[in-house]
Amino acid sequence: MIRIDTEELLKLKNFYLVGGTSAVNSSSSSKESGETDTSLSLEDALRILPKDPKKLIELFNLDDPNNRYILLRLLGRDYLEKLTEELDKSSMLLIMQFFTVAKLMSMLQKLPKMKLLEMLQQIFTPEEMLKMMPEKYMDKFLTNDGLKKEELLKSLMGLPPEALSKMIQSVTGKPPQNVNPSMSKDEQSAAMVLELSQMNPQNFKKALVSMEKEEKMQVILELTEKDKDKWQLFPQEAFLSTVEMLPKDMMIQSMYALETSDMAEMINILPDEMLTQSLTLVQPEVFAESLLENNTDLLAQLLTAA
Repeated sequence: MIRIDTEELLKLKNFYLVGGTSAVNSSSSSKESGETDTSLSLEDALRILPKDPKKLIELFNLDDPNNRYILLRLLGRDYLEKLTEELDKSSMLLIMQFFTVAKLMSMLQKLPKMKLLEMLQQIFTPEEMLKMMPEKYMDKFLTNDGLKKEELLKSLMGLPPEALSKMIQSVTGKPPQNVNPSMSKDEQSAAMVLELSQMNPQNFKKALVSMEKEEKMQVILELTEKDKDKWQLFPQEAFLSTVEMLPKDMMIQSMYALETSDMAEMINILPDEMLTQSLTLVQPEVFAESLLENNTDLLAQLLTAA
């Protein structure tokens, strides 16, 4: 049963129901006479119920997680699910530990890919993220029709001549044309990028995916640094598969990047008892404000039973 501060209740009763007489004196005289009767009608209970959240915390001992738990068990599922959104992010991340990795992944699959990207960027630099990412998704990025050939060619100029030569040979099976040892490295690179630019789309894509992973990373990092929106050219599976590689604690840590509404939606699939336990983490002040907005009748009923 919920523990109510009977001394505070007596003060409220004396102040509101006995014409504003001194709460301290009345409480004191009650103690001396041994009187602890705090019985109230529902109407009187509603009259004396504190409107100040701090006073409500004191009356219902809401600083005590056990009291919060008892009150939460008396509230409906709809109210609990709304209250979830009032949890702070740190508490939400603690609650995520209730879920298995498989369950977390099934929920993360429903997120837009840019939110998954934000999760990864919460804990990794772009370079670290690409190092973890399966190479096949880099190939999908590089061959995405949303990338202009001119942009790619400009980024390829930053690669060493040896890398450009391998790209050409992967398509033609022959050494690059119009390149000789007397040329400077910049001149060689320019000649080979020109040759790549003259390839048909299919062969150009073939040349792109032939690059080593480090070279693909270099091109991708340059393109996304110039235009962060280009991260959207990765398929959702690219970010999802990278998140899946994380240990559970790191996966949950990365979720700090999500909106509280996203995490609340996940938490709200918990069974009633686990959800109730989770919501004991809500701050007492937040809980008190919510109770005063939505559950004054319940609070008054508890006072009549005190």
